[in-house]
Amino acid sequence: MDNITKKISKYFFYLISVCYATEGIVEVLVGSIWPTIAKSIGADISLIGILIMVNYLGSFTMSINTYKIRQKIGTNLTMVLSMCCFIISLVIYKFAPDIVLFAIGMFINGMGISLIEVNASSYVLKAYDAKEEAFLNAFWALGSVIGSTIMALAVRYCPQYQTSFFIIIMIMIIDIILLLFAKASWIKQKKSLPKEVVDKHSVTDEEKTVNIKMTDLVKEKNILSILLCFFLVEGVIITTNSLISTISVKQGLLSEAMAATTTIIYFMAIFFGRLFYSHIANKIKITRALKTNIFIIAILFVLFYTNLFNGIIICILIVILGLVAAPLIPLLYSYLKEKVGVTHLSALLGYGDVSGLCGIIIMSGLTTIIMKLFSINDVELLFAILIFILYALFIKLDAKEYL
Repeated sequence: MDNITKKISKYFFYLISVCYATEGIVEVLVGSIWPTIAKSIGADISLIGILIMVNYLGSFTMSINTYKIRQKIGTNLTMVLSMCCFIISLVIYKFAPDIVLFAIGMFINGMGISLIEVNASSYVLKAYDAKEEAFLNAFWALGSVIGSTIMALAVRYCPQYQTSFFIIIMIMIIDIILLLFAKASWIKQKKSLPKEVVDKHSVTDEEKTVNIKMTDLVKEKNILSILLCFFLVEGVIITTNSLISTISVKQGLLSEAMAATTTIIYFMAIFFGRLFYSHIANKIKITRALKTNIFIIAILFVLFYTNLFNGIIICILIVILGLVAAPLIPLLYSYLKEKVGVTHLSALLGYGDVSGLCGIIIMSGLTTIIMKLFSINDVELLFAILIFILYALFIKLDAKEYL
């Protein structure tokens, strides 16, 4: 029975990881070649901030009740729903003649992102540990590398780069087939498995009754501080993910094709950074690792702001940023699990996701405004200040642990 349990456990984990990689593919498509897309639809390059904001507004509208959807239909079918959102958004990207329709596609894409993120992390953190959560996020980075590579090759070698969207749609369809097969297989197998194994890999009755309200969180000061951490980490880091090609063009003075290549290298750095973290996740103190990486990121943003470097140095700094930023989100998820336990994890990850999305929406909107009025350097200065605030917040949280 132990061998059967391990086999099921391993199968489900890798299936969820593949789906998470698919999310990585679609999440970076637009940002990775935005200068090219902007030119093709006649949009201002600074509008990337608005598109990011619309994308995560879609996530926000879904995130409020994402964990409730998982409670009702389970992890697998929620993943299927997310893949359907991705397919619809990709079809819209293919045929969008202007920025308005393109933005609608971004909104639907954001809904799919929200559906998959909370559910995948809820499942993995419940059934496994910090190591597997980091490995899951490494798959997201791997998907980001694949997505940005597909788009970079399309920009360089295909006059109609939009046709590459159909390749990604086929990946989504394969994911849906695997998920539905896994659902049918699980229904058959769980009848012969021990209750503890079934509870580990599915939503329990106890989890289905969990309903955490924001008013309950207000009473827990540390929870509010953690939600503020989600706001700052996701707001800055995910907005930055979509700015790499723009930074390469604006500050590194690279061509649009080379900027797309820089994006690939950046997401490869994130992949290897998360892969490395997955090997040490269970051996390190989470709060200390968070503080160290956050401080380095703040320094990197200050260096970007000075604008004293050529294209090669900019690329090196981008790679370092990817390596150091890589474990932040899985570290934050693991930190939340330490504080609240498994039963309330899915619901609180939902609230954490909402907090992070608020951060992304605000940061991305500010990005467009600041780039319009000033320059991308001023965006980097803002991010440096916010990351230093985040560093001070974790020092405060760490101090409370020893009281």
